[in-house]
Amino acid sequence: MVFNKKLTHRILSTVLLATFLLCFLPIFGGCAAGELSSLRSFSKPYVGQYACVSATLGGKDMLVKFREVYLELKQDGTFEITAVEKKGKVRRAEGNYVYDEENELLVFTAKLLGKKRTKKVFWEDGTFVIEQKVVGKNLVLKFSLGG
Repeated sequence: MVFNKKLTHRILSTVLLATFLLCFLPIFGGCAAGELSSLRSFSKPYVGQYACVSATLGGKDMLVKFREVYLELKQDGTFEITAVEKKGKVRRAEGNYVYDEENELLVFTAKLLGKKRTKKVFWEDGTFVIEQKVVGKNLVLKFSLGG
């Protein structure tokens, strides 16, 4: 009979301790679960180098003029786009970006001709498309993570 009392007491103590830890550990641990960001914003799967897999201006292929075009999204919230022409001339532009997790949008901001420009694009499975009017024609650039 003594053995059963000790075992019952031990089980009850263990259950109470486990309940206490589950209920109050987040408070004492300094961790506010509501303030944690999601796994996607923590892991930043959108960060990396994207190859331009398609570039058209008014329906005309623009990639034939370039050896490579790529855009790099860096961990620190900046981006750099690099275009290497067939003749070897390198052109670069840079700016900042943020990822809108709720809407799955990349929001690019850069200075162009002295003005701040912002472009929002939908990011899905490592690809996004930038569309812009240039001299009355549609410029469409499609980027894919890793090429």
